[in-house]
Amino acid sequence: MKFSTNNIIVFLFLWLVSSFVSVAKTQENNYLKEVTSADEHFTQAANFLFQGLLDQSISSFVSAENEYRKSKNEQQIIACYLGIATCYSLKGDFKKSLKFNEKALSLHKKSRKNDKEGLDLILSNIALCKQAQQNK
Repeated sequence: MKFSTNNIIVFLFLWLVSSFVSVAKTQENNYLKEVTSADEHFTQAANFLFQGLLDQSISSFVSAENEYRKSKNEQQIIACYLGIATCYSLKGDFKKSLKFNEKALSLHKKSRKNDKEGLDLILSNIALCKQAQQNK
C-alpha cells in the first residue's frame, strides 16, 4: 500500500493529537469554562478537518488556541499549531504549514523537553513540509 504525503501528514497529526490531548481539571469554574470552550473549538476543528473543510478547521483551531492560551495549556496550544499546519499542508500551502510546525516545535522545546517522541514527529512534519516545498 502506497501512502501519499497528505496521508502521512494527516496520520502524523492524528497521532500527535492523541499524544497531546489531556483534560485539564481544576476547582475554578471560570477555568473549567475556558477549557470546555477550548475543547469544543478543538473538537469542531478536528471534525472540520475530517470533512475536508480546511478553512473552517483553521478558524476553529485558532479559536481553540486562543482559549487554551488563556489557561496556559501549552500542550493543547501545540496540538492546535499542528492542526493548523496539517490544514495548510492539505491545502498545498507548505510555507504556512512550515510556519505553524515551527511554532509547535518552539513551544514544544520550551514546555515538553522530555517528550522525545513528540519532538521527533514534529521534526518529521517539518521535513515533509520542506520536501514538499522542493517538489513544487
